[in-house]
Amino acid sequence: DNLYLGYGLKILNQYNFERNNFKKDYSLIIDFGQFKGKALSDQDKLKELSRFGYILTLAHDYQISNFNNDSELYSISYKNTPELIDKGLFLSTKISSGFYQYSNADSQNIISFSVGPTLQLGNLKKNLFDFTKLSLKPEFLVKNKQSPFQFDDFNNDSRLKIGLSQQLYGPIILGFEGDYIINSKSSNYGLIENKKYSLSLSRRAYSINLKYFESDESIALGFEIFNFGSENKSPKF
Repeated sequence: DNLYLGYGLKILNQYNFERNNFKKDYSLIIDFGQFKGKALSDQDKLKELSRFGYILTLAHDYQISNFNNDSELYSISYKNTPELIDKGLFLSTKISSGFYQYSNADSQNIISFSVGPTLQLGNLKKNLFDFTKLSLKPEFLVKNKQSPFQFDDFNNDSRLKIGLSQQLYGPIILGFEGDYIINSKSSNYGLIENKKYSLSLSRRAYSINLKYFESDESIALGFEIFNFGSENKSPKF
């Protein structure tokens, strides 16, 4: 609703690395474009400006407790997952930086840092409550200046990012994500924003995921197919 026109060029670069109990994911996005949208200072006014900027993210994941059984092998008895679930307690850290410069000499930049645990349990092998994933990640932000537009103004509210996925029965998994605002100076302090609900059907060969985004009352439907080219797997779905 706040963006009327946008076109430009975007360059994306990503680097992933994984070894033993350590993963890292680095990404850099550089973009340049021309945009027309509602002004941040006056919702009844439209602005048309060019914009140049970048977003840099450095993320690390550590497995600090391993609950896996090394003797356990993937077999035909796993009907609701395409691979063994990596069970354990994980610690995630992420540093991000964003900067946008506009053709009217306005600019904005932000730095964020988050760290928090993720607990993953279960095998999706039994029919009842055999998978749970819970993550709690505080995210702290420092912002300088603001965008002339509404649609791309960085949110500077520090928050606690909450994620929960729980198997209900068989292949059915219920999920929730949300941001609990912990910035005491914000008008939304103590509220949960960006709520997202999901209902998934997880099977060995495919998954179907239905999501509802409360903020803009939108619905998304996703579909994935697994195990193309895999060996030593059952041909039965």
